[in-house]
Amino acid sequence: MQEITDPTPPQCFTPHDTDALWRLVTTPHPVVGKARHLGEALLQAGIINETKLLEGLQAQKAEQGQGIRRQVGQILVDRGDVTQDQLRHVIGSWLGEYMVNPTHLTPDAVSLALVPRAVAERESVLPLLARDDALVLLMADPYDRVLLDELR
Repeated sequence: MQEITDPTPPQCFTPHDTDALWRLVTTPHPVVGKARHLGEALLQAGIINETKLLEGLQAQKAEQGQGIRRQVGQILVDRGDVTQDQLRHVIGSWLGEYMVNPTHLTPDAVSLALVPRAVAERESVLPLLARDDALVLLMADPYDRVLLDELR
């Protein structure tokens, strides 16, 4: 999970309490999670319309003809069709890794007890929720395997 800064992300991706966070991480987004590619996920999330997507794909194809290789998401951001935070939200939802604003959530005591304070401070990790056999963490890099192994 990563922290968000955009104050107006799509509501469906923004948990405002730990119960909503738990529902979010245990249930794939009903539409975005089934998308086959990013453009489809952006359309299904209601972030862009088909016209904007087609324009972005055409721009991508034109750039490729010039030897420039950029992802369509970045092209849409550069064109002003989506914000960087909207793109991050949709990608996170699509991949099942969500971005949350920690000011909206109060970590539960159980999760805080599971991560030593020294590790949390050193690695900038915030335990948010512990349920069943899962621990939900807010962390800058959810792919940091060394840190994840240490936390296990």
